[in-house]
Amino acid sequence: MRPTLIAGGGEMTVGRRTSTYVYGVFQVDIPEGKEQAQQNDRLQEGYVYRPDQRPTGRFDIGFVRADARVDLNAQQSNLESIIDAAQNRVEGAVFFERDITGRGLGRFCPGIDFTTASLVDVLIWGKTLTLPVTAIDMTSGDAAAVGWRVHVGGQMIADADSLRSHNDAILGQIEQERRRRLATTKTAETAATTASTATTAAAAANTKATSAAAAADDAGNKAKEADAAARIADEKAKEADQAARAADRKAIEALQTTVQGMPRILHIDTGGANIFTGSSGRINNGEAWGTLKWFSAGLQVRSGARFEAKGDWTGSILMIAVSTQGATDVSCADITTSSRYHESATGGIFQTYKSATVIILPST
Repeated sequence: MRPTLIAGGGEMTVGRRTSTYVYGVFQVDIPEGKEQAQQNDRLQEGYVYRPDQRPTGRFDIGFVRADARVDLNAQQSNLESIIDAAQNRVEGAVFFERDITGRGLGRFCPGIDFTTASLVDVLIWGKTLTLPVTAIDMTSGDAAAVGWRVHVGGQMIADADSLRSHNDAILGQIEQERRRRLATTKTAETAATTASTATTAAAAANTKATSAAAAADDAGNKAKEADAAARIADEKAKEADQAARAADRKAIEALQTTVQGMPRILHIDTGGANIFTGSSGRINNGEAWGTLKWFSAGLQVRSGARFEAKGDWTGSILMIAVSTQGATDVSCADITTSSRYHESATGGIFQTYKSATVIILPST
């Protein structure tokens, strides 16, 4: 059960629906041993789905693609889940961001009932929204009483339906590989049974006829060799199965990292305020991706801000820097294998920055 917080106000943004139809490739894995009827190689089987929806008073037609797959061997299908995921991506989503303090936290305590990145239910204007906790700050008043300020919203939540669809596809491949390995193992067991039968027949022939003893011994040796070969094949099949499972686990981990990826934020500020502007807060969930520091480009300190990427990722960044006089400098840059940093300067001899924020948007 998620904690429920109460927001006393804020701004809520409601997006409109962007599509009405779902279409895509309809791929069917037929049972082993069966063949599909010959068809035109230039064409693919597909589907179009129009969900039930309420009248909007306007004629909107839009399409979103979601490929479906039915595996008759594993008795699995992701058609329903990918259609639901596609509809959820284009529904009119609700976006809300707010600081919650004092009574709005109720009986829930940060660090115990929830932490940063936890999902909580937020009650606002009679509507319950499920939002991520993006920041937790400790506050104090004039009487030195300690309290908490919890910031909710402001970041995207991973598409769990899409992730489950991808995972189901990989699990289906694992199931197919497992059945093939079982078939190989059964073949090896059959060979071992045949070898045992040959040994019994050789012993019976040796009892009935002394003249056939040499042939019986030769058959027994061949049976032992076949049994040993069958055991070796079985061991190799087990090793290959373990390697396939390890590769599948790595593929699932890499897929989860990609689907659940979200923008990272670096922020530095002086924490002070004047008649022009102020700065406060701290969200530094991108420290593993880069650094953001002040530098002096003249007579004044903090007359520039510099971002430098860590690791070997590539993508884009958006830098927003605010001066003590209230001016805002916005710039962006591509982070490539050869260009790993970006700078922003005030441009004035006596200007300095109060805050600087970098939004990291990695592509790889």
